[in-house]
Amino acid sequence: MPVAIFTQPFYRLVTDRTDGPPPARVSLSMSLRLVAILLSLVIVPTVAGRTRAVASRIDSLQRILVITAHPDDEVLIAPLLANRCIRGRASCSILVMTTGNAAGLGELRAAEMQQSAALLNLRLTQWTFSDVMADVDAVWAAEAGDRATLIARIAEMIAAEDPDLILTLDPRHGSTCHPAHRAIGQLVLETGATNLFFIETAARFIGDGFDLWNASPRYAWVYAANDDWQYAPRVAEIHATQFTSAQVESLRTVPEMHRRVWFAPSTAPVQLTCDLECAPCLPPSPIATSTTR
Repeated sequence: MPVAIFTQPFYRLVTDRTDGPPPARVSLSMSLRLVAILLSLVIVPTVAGRTRAVASRIDSLQRILVITAHPDDEVLIAPLLANRCIRGRASCSILVMTTGNAAGLGELRAAEMQQSAALLNLRLTQWTFSDVMADVDAVWAAEAGDRATLIARIAEMIAAEDPDLILTLDPRHGSTCHPAHRAIGQLVLETGATNLFFIETAARFIGDGFDLWNASPRYAWVYAANDDWQYAPRVAEIHATQFTSAQVESLRTVPEMHRRVWFAPSTAPVQLTCDLECAPCLPPSPIATSTTR
């Protein structure tokens, strides 16, 4: 719906008449209220329409593939997965690159991942690349044989699942700045896969709580979790090696306005990742798609 642009004050347009007796003048404050009402009639349906369109596209998803670095990375998107993979009966898979074995807890964390996948109705593929904090893609490439082989293995997984949505972590911030999060996002991007979306929920620990926000507010799709939010703390509780009971409770009591899953097309700029050490207040930027680094 087009918005009318007024080139002179609205109250003058109302009162400047030349025929008949002059009407009572309309105050500026009343005029501004009228303008606000007119704008709301335009803006509210537009936002509501966009929300309905996104909800409709989410509801149409039938094959979802999640690709992450560690057991527990799925916590950020658990409400969306519950909606589609449990209630929506979509065909859903998850590829986890490592067992999260950095602290010698690989077997425990792999078992936790199996429980989480069962809860969310995900087919789990658990790889065993090293859980490292430095030169992640180089270490994984060496373990695979070389970088091309590593990317080809991921591409084969994608081809086998034939998903209409791939969810992985954004290489620009990885939601938490973890180097492995950023590495897996870039590797998936380099497969050239279509239907690729990045998780744009940014997160950090604050004491025993969480700070969650949207890293791409203009471009991100928003899933308002509502009752499905319960799956975020339930999945965190399964990953008991990674989350304390206080942190699980913090997730359970997140304010309603933050009970969201944010994800965006891989081609969308990132806009707002302030307060993340790896990406302080990044401006909109493209993503490197080259296989050379």
